[in-house]
Amino acid sequence: MKRSVAALAAGSLVVLVADLVTKRWAEGALVVPRALGDAVHLVLARNTGAAWSMLHDAPETVRVPLLAGVASLAIVAMVALHRRVGVALPFLLGGALGNLVDRIRLGYVVDFIDVHATWHGTPIHWPTFNVADVAICVGVLLLMMVGPKGESPAPSQMGSAPAPAG
Repeated sequence: MKRSVAALAAGSLVVLVADLVTKRWAEGALVVPRALGDAVHLVLARNTGAAWSMLHDAPETVRVPLLAGVASLAIVAMVALHRRVGVALPFLLGGALGNLVDRIRLGYVVDFIDVHATWHGTPIHWPTFNVADVAICVGVLLLMMVGPKGESPAPSQMGSAPAPAG
């Protein structure tokens, strides 16, 4: 138990520090946007809303406490379910904490990774994101791929037909 809590704390701290350090770097270094090739640009953005800027038009007196409260409840739920969430939890927790720190400290979340692509001739533009958002996506993917407690899904959980009764 102590080992899993230590691993959770260490993993979450690595994600949190990486997120906060890169955001502070972005705030100082991205006065002028930078291109990393054609598809990726680094631009400073202040996301006052939730994911994809939802609620960005809501009054700050409503938006900040609401979004901080939702993030806090999500963090409490993740910690309470840490045994079920398994290997994904440090990514989810570290990412949620990184964005929560910004929301409480600044009233918005610092985003800076801006990705453009073309798919079959159609331009695609993702919402601008940060390291915390990447960690949360990795955590969700791990939950979907690895399953609870870091166990691979059993063949019966992957849709295979049960063996016929004898």
